[in-house]
Amino acid sequence: MSKQSIESQIAEFAQAIADKDFVTAQPIHAALLERRLKPEQRQRIADLVDSMPEPESGEEEGKPSQAKQLAKYKARYHRSHTSEGNASLNNGDDMAGFLEGMDWIAVCKLADAFLPLDGQTHAEKYERLNPGSKRMNAGNKLRAAWKRGDIQITDSGIVAA
Repeated sequence: MSKQSIESQIAEFAQAIADKDFVTAQPIHAALLERRLKPEQRQRIADLVDSMPEPESGEEEGKPSQAKQLAKYKARYHRSHTSEGNASLNNGDDMAGFLEGMDWIAVCKLADAFLPLDGQTHAEKYERLNPGSKRMNAGNKLRAAWKRGDIQITDSGIVAA
């Protein structure tokens, strides 16, 4: 995709959504997410994603709904960094902010401290997975406990509720 202004890309994205051309909308959306967006631009993109029409009964439901689902979540991603300093994305909630920059070992140990398993550690449970998947799974367990209210995020770290 050629380098064009963010505003023209947003307009192109809006037109593709209006035309229900999800095949065109998805790469435009992905290209927009790679750019540095102002908060108001990010919000306009999120609003466009939310306005995407549901597939009509005669339409093929697989691709449009999958594209819409992916676009819905990607529109809210925030730029972050991995423990190695590489660029990454997260969902922007408090748990993601707390875990940002931690490697999989630290996240698994944190999950072990607050969410004990049946005689094994999170690292052992997720042994067959790659490091990113280990971190994601342990982080998702922590996020679920945080949403349930079992743990709280404070200035000094995570504490049991």
